[in-house]
Amino acid sequence: MNNSETRNVATYLLAVSILSLALAIIYFTIEVRNVSKQIPAVLTAVETTSKEIEPAIKHVGEIKDMIAPVLEEWTQTRKQIPLILDEVAKIREQVPPILKEVEATRQHIPGIVDATNNAATAVTKAAKEIEATRPLVPQILNEVEKTRKFIPAQLDRAERMIADARAAGQQASEGAVTGVITGIFKAPFKLVGNIGKKLGLSGEEMRGLTEEDLQIMHEASKFLATARVDDAQAWKNPATGANGTITLLNIFQKDGKECRKGGFEIWKQGKTRVAKEVSFCQDSQGVWEPIE
Repeated sequence: MNNSETRNVATYLLAVSILSLALAIIYFTIEVRNVSKQIPAVLTAVETTSKEIEPAIKHVGEIKDMIAPVLEEWTQTRKQIPLILDEVAKIREQVPPILKEVEATRQHIPGIVDATNNAATAVTKAAKEIEATRPLVPQILNEVEKTRKFIPAQLDRAERMIADARAAGQQASEGAVTGVITGIFKAPFKLVGNIGKKLGLSGEEMRGLTEEDLQIMHEASKFLATARVDDAQAWKNPATGANGTITLLNIFQKDGKECRKGGFEIWKQGKTRVAKEVSFCQDSQGVWEPIE
């Protein structure tokens, strides 16, 4: 190849190289332009990411701070595991006896059911009997009411018969008993004589009461010698309508003697009420005497 041809080839290659360089510069310029267009978006994304990173870093720090307590809690929990396993083993040992007890209970269930059925049958039968008895209740209550009205009169009659029997017995055996027994039998509570005065009754309060009223009240007062506190004894004179109640209010000691306080409520003809409280003490002969 001569010099002229060599020069032409070199010129051609140089032109091609310059063209390639120009094309490369143009392509680079285009790419740079495209990249420059994306830079604002990239910067925005970087800024957003940087803002999100700070809370994430803070959260990671908080999690890091929690790791130590969590590990400590886990360590304590691991220490409890053997105790829990021991407790579970004990519970497992108790299961067979419990199962046996359940089985024994199941065997008793039929008997319990039978007993329940029998009880239900008995209740049904009793309910039927009660239902059959209910029509008789008014008649029974009527009979009871009649009996209650009849009892006071019979009690009064019985008290008078007892008083008469005591008087007859006293007259028959007056000389055969000692003075102490005679005194107690005749008047265990010394209200004979001026009974109104010994009860502290005024003349106005005594007005309308007969000797028979006072004698019946005196007989009723004898129960105080053996009564208990709050026990009460009613009395009545059908002839005059006078009636009342004697109640033991208290039992106490005075000067080495046993004493009792009685409450006397008196109704004259069912209209006027008189109320007195009298204390009695038992003397050396066993007789109860009123005290101030």
